[in-house]
Amino acid sequence: MEVSVGMKFGFLEVVALKNAHHFGNSWICRCVCGKEFKIYEANLFDQKNRRATKSCGCKKKSQNGSTVTQNELYMKWFDMKRRCYQKTNASKQYYQTKGVEVCDEWKDDFQAFAEWSIENGYKKGLSLDRIDSDGDYSPSNCRWTTAMVQSQNRGVHKNNTSGAKGVFKNSGGRYKAYITRELKRYNLGAYDSFAEAAYVRKQAEDYYEEHKTLETFNPEWKRLRKSRKNEDAE
Repeated sequence: MEVSVGMKFGFLEVVALKNAHHFGNSWICRCVCGKEFKIYEANLFDQKNRRATKSCGCKKKSQNGSTVTQNELYMKWFDMKRRCYQKTNASKQYYQTKGVEVCDEWKDDFQAFAEWSIENGYKKGLSLDRIDSDGDYSPSNCRWTTAMVQSQNRGVHKNNTSGAKGVFKNSGGRYKAYITRELKRYNLGAYDSFAEAAYVRKQAEDYYEEHKTLETFNPEWKRLRKSRKNEDAE
């Protein structure tokens, strides 16, 4: 399609030719808000990896009223795809080996990802988190959240020897339980059986959900063992 003065692209109207060039013309466009600016002809049309520019930016507002810079979101989008498809990626065991992919809606369309992000609470400093850590990157399984919440949502670490999150078997053959909340690791003790350690770990999760702190957490299993020792001593 040849661009000419008077044509409209979204909220933009072409008002004048800025520069004619064999690699592509540039034009002066006026947005519905009244702002005029230069734009390259190619940016008026949809491309494989991005959508066409439809306004000066005034129509792309985040929920708090500030314009979201595309460069920041583009790197988030790029990193998401790199984790899933780059064969040399150091974290491929957490994504490629588990079969995690990027949905068709986002995989080849950065602008679709950017628009979803803006509409779903994206702010600088937040991380893209998959709600189900074994699921794909998609609108129904993603959210923008803090790094702390994201770390709490991670699955079993590759060095875990028990198969359960927050429980591992130490060199002495006992099962140790721990939990990390608010960037602090809480050691929950060592136990003779996997069931004991997993039970205490689950207790800690539930306690934090209710009280939003673990400073006052006292595992029920420890209380029972202490009670039994006191009874035996009597």
